[in-house]
Amino acid sequence: MSKAKLIRQSAEARANGTALGEFVSWSMTSITIGTDALQAALDSAGLGSLKVPSRSVQRCFDGAWGSPAVKEAVGDGDVGATQVEGAEDGTMVMQIDRVVEATHDGRSGVDHEYTAFWSVNLTTGEITPYKGRESALARITQRELKRRLTQRNAHDITALIDRAYSKLKADLFRLRRLGGAYFIPACHSGVTDKVETFVRAVAAAAGRPVAASMDEGGVAFIRLPIADAAGSRKTVGQVIEESVGADIAALNAEIQAFTAETKPSVLERRAVALKDLLAKCDAYQTLLGPKASTSLTRAIEAARSALASKVAAANRRAVKVKRKGAA
Repeated sequence: MSKAKLIRQSAEARANGTALGEFVSWSMTSITIGTDALQAALDSAGLGSLKVPSRSVQRCFDGAWGSPAVKEAVGDGDVGATQVEGAEDGTMVMQIDRVVEATHDGRSGVDHEYTAFWSVNLTTGEITPYKGRESALARITQRELKRRLTQRNAHDITALIDRAYSKLKADLFRLRRLGGAYFIPACHSGVTDKVETFVRAVAAAAGRPVAASMDEGGVAFIRLPIADAAGSRKTVGQVIEESVGADIAALNAEIQAFTAETKPSVLERRAVALKDLLAKCDAYQTLLGPKASTSLTRAIEAARSALASKVAAANRRAVKVKRKGAA
């Protein structure tokens, strides 16, 4: 969809008073805001509580592990952290694995020395180590995390916008040729109202104007209605087909890379994602048309079949591990 076509369809929508949905785009270039101000912006829009981004915890861990204080306290060896689960009660569990170089039968390798776990409160940012001994690592990670969370940047704000649409189950279809822009169906305009309120509150707290064009940089939020007409229905159908198709391809690539050791929770989340994509195809079948709808449905079913094979392999491995443990 070209910009000229988008503007023309927007004008038609305003003239006719009917719209399929909206073209929505936003920009948060070079903006920082304090945590309290960001929470106030969320409150003004009714978008819930601020959470700690899991990537921030990972980055702080990486920084802490490289510090001389931790190296001195922990000693030789490598420590890696991976997110195990994001729990429903607002906590994230991180698994801390420590390995050291070792030689067995003349061969160099590594020994898995032990595994520890941290619980990270995603509301307060508090880290609680348990089942492990890496107190120095946890302490320095905690200090760095608190320092970073005093200010949030454009990436954090964009993540909150994505979370708002996801949490409120509003569909976003990327207009890939324009980049950073989406078609949002008319039934979800209420969610976009909340997001716009949030963006304007963030801009006000940061002392920045909200630009009327993406070309102006800084903070921008643009909404243009798309007319409910034959031409725009065809265009929107193509946008939905491209967006859902790209989501299917991305999920399928992940599924193909799974092994028998992939965690059951990961497999379950991908199954839910495929189910959601199938529901999306059904919901927008009229706009997609029979050919595109059938093609996307078949691609989803193929991905579900591949995932079922991975689940079966994981189950067989789990049975073998259980039998070995019983023996």
